Amino acid sequence: MSVAASATLALEARGLVAGHGGRAVLDGIDIGFPRGGFSIVVGPNASGKSTLLRCLASLIRPMAGEVRLDGENIAGLGRRVLARRLGLLPQHMEFPEGIRVEELVGRGRHPHQSLLRQWSDADEVAVTDAMRVTGTASLAGRPVQQLSGGQRQRVSIAMALAQETPILLLDEPTTYLDLAHQIEVLDLCLTLNRLGKTLVAVLHDLNLACRYASHLVAMKDGRIAAQGAPADIVSASFVARVFGIDALVLPDPLTGTPMVIPAAPHGHRAG
Repeated sequence: MSVAASATLALEARGLVAGHGGRAVLDGIDIGFPRGGFSIVVGPNASGKSTLLRCLASLIRPMAGEVRLDGENIAGLGRRVLARRLGLLPQHMEFPEGIRVEELVGRGRHPHQSLLRQWSDADEVAVTDAMRVTGTASLAGRPVQQLSGGQRQRVSIAMALAQETPILLLDEPTTYLDLAHQIEVLDLCLTLNRLGKTLVAVLHDLNLACRYASHLVAMKDGRIAAQGAPADIVSASFVARVFGIDALVLPDPLTGTPMVIPAAPHGHRAG
């Protein structure tokens, strides 16, 4: 990859091999995520999507290869330095009993604090702005456990946003949400992207991924099966190759992005 090409990438994986318990899940991956883009990673179950995201967040140490953040190997970055440049919304979050929304969002400021620098005006502004952008300011005094699933997810994003990192990783941010709340969360992600954040998310829903992604990455068997703009890579042959199903791919009548319609079961007829 040329120096000019690398300069346009916020995150890169080079020859990445990683997994769990000594078993490799990722098989020598090379992938770059454009700066200022909304990248979405899709693929079948156990294809390595979440493992890749955890490697990008430096939660898993690679068996081989490296992850580079703005051209630097993240293995050489301290945890606090990394947390000021890269935020993560994990798939499952544990909320302390009785914690209120504003307290949880405030925890996003920890990377900016130390024994000599406690809560400051800058922290207050960051938390206020994060809650304003995510539409959670009215929930500030409420216990997190009393919120709906969609509200909790927006509060979690507010906490990550208060961290004030230019890059945000989201591991299946719409899991367990109904369709209305999925759209709400993805609309919020799109807003953050338009405000200048580089986003990398893992999603299961291919149609939603096609609708929201500026850069789509498809994984299969621990490798990159395809990447690019959704309109450039998503086709019937792509769906068959990556997901193993027959489908019709048409332009979405509202957005023009690819819309995947799985083939009907054999012998099934509508009506």
